[in-house]
Amino acid sequence: MPPMTRLCLLLASLSAAALVCTSCSSTTPTANAYVTSTLGTNPNDTASTATCNIDVPFNQFLTIGTESTPVADGTSFGGAPIQVECKVHSTGGDSYQVDLDITEGNNGALGGITIDGTLTTSTGVQTGISAAFNLTNTGQYSEKDCTVTLSTETNPAITAGRVWGTVTCPTATYAETGDICYAQATFLFQDCDQ
Repeated sequence: MPPMTRLCLLLASLSAAALVCTSCSSTTPTANAYVTSTLGTNPNDTASTATCNIDVPFNQFLTIGTESTPVADGTSFGGAPIQVECKVHSTGGDSYQVDLDITEGNNGALGGITIDGTLTTSTGVQTGISAAFNLTNTGQYSEKDCTVTLSTETNPAITAGRVWGTVTCPTATYAETGDICYAQATFLFQDCDQ
């Protein structure tokens, strides 16, 4: 066999082996998240007591996982299936588009939290974030101008595929009645789409 033919066969074999190895070792990690939230009156604002139908300051709302043990998409927490869908995508510079969604129960039947908007790596309060808080026996409360403060527990708190912070919605509104409550959630989403 001519040397050039042997070289071509060798290169083809190496290329095929490299493709096989790459496909075997490149597994996409499963998105996972932690959230703990409250929804009720704001004890720092007495006017909120009159506008909120949940007359409990910082009433516990929805908790899934812990900071040290986030829950992976497709697994369960407290006996209920959990779905995690998230994207933390760099839009250039220090800016990220975030689309975060965690639900509990089959097809989110028990409730969930959604957070959407643009965040930067800033450690200050960031505005213009949309969020929705939903529980089966409570209903859905949403606001389009919530704030987010990123966590100081890790640096950076936001990077492609991961974000950790607290969203605050002082005028989360229940659409069916117009009740306005104070909603807050600390969240960690990681291994998200980029």
